[in-house]
Amino acid sequence: MENIIVVLVITAVFVFGYYVMRAVDRFLLENERRMTKEMEKKKPLVVRLSGNMSLEEIDKEIDKFRKDHINFEIILIEKSGMM
Repeated sequence: MENIIVVLVITAVFVFGYYVMRAVDRFLLENERRMTKEMEKKKPLVVRLSGNMSLEEIDKEIDKFRKDHINFEIILIEKSGMM
């Protein structure tokens, strides 16, 4: 009789744990989706333009950035071996 009770209790714990973990998985998945959507909506604060880009490509990137950010400045830095 005791063995049956132990088996029933263990089975109940596993079933309860399964449903709790399923709910946690759903919550984590929804949270990840929401965070991904928020990150996609955020506008970049930095644009890196490499020296091997054409002037047309650089101009397009600056124009895209200018549409989202009114006040910006362009700083040109030579990449050294330390970076």
